[in-house]
Amino acid sequence: MSVVEEWGATANASTSANATTSSLADAVRRTALENGIVRPARLQCLLPLQLGRRAAPLRPAPSHEAVAPAPHQAARPLLRPALRNGPLRAAPGHARRADRLPQGGLHRLPLHRHAGDDARARRGAQGVQLRRRLPRLRRHGRLLRDIHGASLNAAHTLVAGQSDIAINWSGGLHHAKKADASGFCYVNDIVLAILELLRTHPRVLYIDIDVHHGDGVEQAFLSTDRVLTLSFHKYDHLNFFPGTGALHETGPEAPANPGAHHSLNVPLHDGIDDDAYVALFRGVATRCVDAFRPSAIVLQCGADSLGGDRLGRFNLNIAAHGKCVEWAKAQRLPLLILGGGGYTARNVARLWCHETSIAAGCALGEDALIPEHTPYRKAFEGVENGEGLLYPSLHDIEGKRHVNEFNTREYLAMLEEKIAEQLRYMKGAPSVQMRRVPRGDVWALRKSIDEEMREEEEAKGVGRKEAERGVGRRGELVV
Repeated sequence: MSVVEEWGATANASTSANATTSSLADAVRRTALENGIVRPARLQCLLPLQLGRRAAPLRPAPSHEAVAPAPHQAARPLLRPALRNGPLRAAPGHARRADRLPQGGLHRLPLHRHAGDDARARRGAQGVQLRRRLPRLRRHGRLLRDIHGASLNAAHTLVAGQSDIAINWSGGLHHAKKADASGFCYVNDIVLAILELLRTHPRVLYIDIDVHHGDGVEQAFLSTDRVLTLSFHKYDHLNFFPGTGALHETGPEAPANPGAHHSLNVPLHDGIDDDAYVALFRGVATRCVDAFRPSAIVLQCGADSLGGDRLGRFNLNIAAHGKCVEWAKAQRLPLLILGGGGYTARNVARLWCHETSIAAGCALGEDALIPEHTPYRKAFEGVENGEGLLYPSLHDIEGKRHVNEFNTREYLAMLEEKIAEQLRYMKGAPSVQMRRVPRGDVWALRKSIDEEMREEEEAKGVGRKEAERGVGRRGELVV
């Protein structure tokens, strides 16, 4: 589950909430541009702890932002870091279409009414409340900064060619929208990561295998044909969050809209098992790659689609879930792997350990045991907790197995046929005109931010005091 569902505070947000939004925008920019992580390996595994090393205080929000802005104005601070140098630019050999990415920047892309808004209103009238107030997190600004910065850095390593696969298990917050936090997702890191990839990649394929529909990402790219969203999820418009993602929801209804037929949904019922899920995933995803021809893939690996999850309703095992990562890796395209939902923590840890091994090309063995030195080792012990195995059987847990009644062979074949029919509307991969991105832009921006932060430190006397004490400072040995 995932992102600030609408990229900013709402019109009736409090003064402190708007100050937090402004600070978050600065923090995202600084984290993404200053705390770059470069490793010699071709696999980048980015965690938020690796990005929280900045000691400099956040710049306070300007006084004029203390007044709650309108929703369209609140959207700008969060996107300003990516758009500071104007609209998206790309590397040599690629191109950008002015009619699909307006000169004013991506924050001016038209926002269409979500296909599920009317349905949600009807459900509210019926007393079915699927969208609840999210809990407030202590120090949430720093947490969101770290999650955002990790995903942006992961995308940057792919754009810069430093790695072929980048992982951020703390990311994957796919429910947040432009001005609406939802589904435990306060900020949508997936959307910002895809925007970073679009700087150099003409087309990006986003695949979501969380048990919940990736509505936030779908809505963000509803009006562009440069991103194809594909979501495999449980669908029940009355009783399962978020109530969207029906088979017929394929993007804007207007045929002239570039995003038409570029939002594909695969709605599933309770209890789908390994063989049916893997066969359906491979068939549908392969068709999408053949028709759309993406130059990069973003894979959201929500662990709540595993069997035994507290919220999920599928019967998948860890190995079957990992088959999706194996398929994505086999496409030999730049691959960004993100986390997502998962509400049985021990199985989330097992799954992401397994999928990290797939990305790194390591075999762990079917009968592998969780090492004794693992923190919270007792949580994995016992019959109900998998007896310490890395790959316990999750499809037949007593009391947690879901009946597979409606995912029949005929139904799954119908889903694949309908997806193939939607793909035929594409008439080939969309042509995207792009232009050269001067290499100095990013570094010039980084240098200007460094100078601003240095001036702030000097104004507070931090630099002078450290110099007097002779304390070693960051970067003093860099040539």
